[in-house]
Amino acid sequence: MLSKQAERQVDEMVAISEELGAIVPNRGWTPYARKILLRLQELSITLFGSSEVREDASIGEILSAKKNAALPDDLTEQEKTQGYYFRTVNGNNIKFSSETGLPVDGQPKALGASDIQEMVENALASLEAKRDKGTSDDSDHSGRYSSSYPLEQISAEGENFPCKGFTENNLRVHKDQRHPEQYANMTDQEYEEHAKKLLMKKCGPDIWGYRCADGSVCRFNRLTGEYAKGYPGGNIKTCFYPTPLNAEDPTDIDLEFARKYFMARKEEERYD
Repeated sequence: MLSKQAERQVDEMVAISEELGAIVPNRGWTPYARKILLRLQELSITLFGSSEVREDASIGEILSAKKNAALPDDLTEQEKTQGYYFRTVNGNNIKFSSETGLPVDGQPKALGASDIQEMVENALASLEAKRDKGTSDDSDHSGRYSSSYPLEQISAEGENFPCKGFTENNLRVHKDQRHPEQYANMTDQEYEEHAKKLLMKKCGPDIWGYRCADGSVCRFNRLTGEYAKGYPGGNIKTCFYPTPLNAEDPTDIDLEFARKYFMARKEEERYD
């Protein structure tokens, strides 16, 4: 099992990956984006014991370094040639790829560094792909526009078409895994309807908001600290109360922190 410290680091890496995934498609590799990428690197190096990575290294170089670090020292020539090898991890016989050092798709995965490393490498690879596509130009929506309506029909601060709801996977991730304490008193349907209503609200003194280049909108209740994002006519992306990563009680909402979180996301994500 992972230590409490490692679990906290994993949670932080997930949050950083999500923030990078939101920032880079709309704003490109800004100094802020690179700063939080370096934090992701530092955390992954701490967890995986990777070789040193230069601060100016490309994401491709980072991935390459991690691939080399993932392979066991006792890998035989036959295992290298056949493309896979077996190792016992936490009592499970796991099949690994001898190219990446990661569990082969479809194999049972023991909870450990390999699972964490795969998560981080996938996040970095996704960001590398987005960077290669040149997604920093907000005037071009090709390849990343996801709404059911043209951008001009989506209001940054006015009322919008209702969202359809969460996908089943997204519902489980946000309600059960990331924010279970915050919505423990709501059923799945109540949580979904609650998020829909917040996203349909018109901005005013108590409701702040913006729209993103991919056609999603954000609404934030400055009185409660609740933040939601979704696609009008499409799926809801998230709904939660922003709290510090290591908050002891995620139901104890710090309005100042939540407002700063909203303003930082708006600065990085807004289209107009």
